[in-house]
Amino acid sequence: MPLNPIAFADDLTALLDGRNGYPKTTAEAAQAWAALYRRYAADARAGATAPLPDPLVAAEAGLVDRLAQAFAAAHGGAVAGLAADLDAAFVAFWSRPPVGFAFPGPPAVAGVVTVAPAGVLGNALAGVLAAGVAARRTAAAQAQALVGAIDGWTRTVTVVNTPPGPSAPVFLT
Repeated sequence: MPLNPIAFADDLTALLDGRNGYPKTTAEAAQAWAALYRRYAADARAGATAPLPDPLVAAEAGLVDRLAQAFAAAHGGAVAGLAADLDAAFVAFWSRPPVGFAFPGPPAVAGVVTVAPAGVLGNALAGVLAAGVAARRTAAAQAQALVGAIDGWTRTVTVVNTPPGPSAPVFLT
């Protein structure tokens, strides 16, 4: 199954509208966001390969820490700062350390994330966050806009799979 931004947006809407209760702390909010993104990322495909579960769990743990720092720093309301911190957090999810991919075969194929572009997502999120505040968007509208930016960026993450054939970067789908 490829990336599913619709399910991701539905889950994020539930978080933003408090349907199941609001997180009580920035740490709880970070945990909730990271879990949503990991579930979404688990469906990624790079050609025949899919992300390995253990590296995704490790990436989620790192994302929790980075999101908690970003959310805590955002209390001043600086949209640009928050967007830049979110950009760094999502880049790190895929690249620190790089998430591994695999296909059991035959033939067996292994892959690894080689590019998670920095500085791209932050610009998109800054616009989404500023527009959401200015327009007083509903939770559903803001979730859709946030997921649109995150999904668009996630699809620019590239993986190199080896073998078979020449190793060429593959975008996530």
